[in-house]
Amino acid sequence: MIGDNIIAYDCLESDKTSVKELTAAIIETGNQNLKQTFVQMRDQAEQDQKRVYHIAEQNGWYPSPGKADPQQISDFYNFFQQNYQVAQQPNYQQQNYQTNYQQQRGFVTNTGQQNRTYQPSETNYPY
Repeated sequence: MIGDNIIAYDCLESDKTSVKELTAAIIETGNQNLKQTFVQMRDQAEQDQKRVYHIAEQNGWYPSPGKADPQQISDFYNFFQQNYQVAQQPNYQQQNYQTNYQQQRGFVTNTGQQNRTYQPSETNYPY
């Protein structure tokens, strides 16, 4: 017989998958009515997950982590805020993509100099 803790864990995983898939559908759809329907479905899945989580936590099936240190929260927030700001700078994403793509293909050396005659072979191709 499957225990209640296993059923609760399975429900949590199912709800988590639903939230991920519905979020992807929200981002990908262009139809505003469909988008709104997906938002409502995702909100309901989040509420379901929250209810099941509280049941699991109350019964000791899903222990909650201890309280986070305020300094750790601040450090974490600052780290991501700084990186987000850097990533939003003009041409940052395009430049990094082009550089990484060229380095993977062997067209740019580690020093950044372009190597126009280099042709990657099977032994040094990154894939």
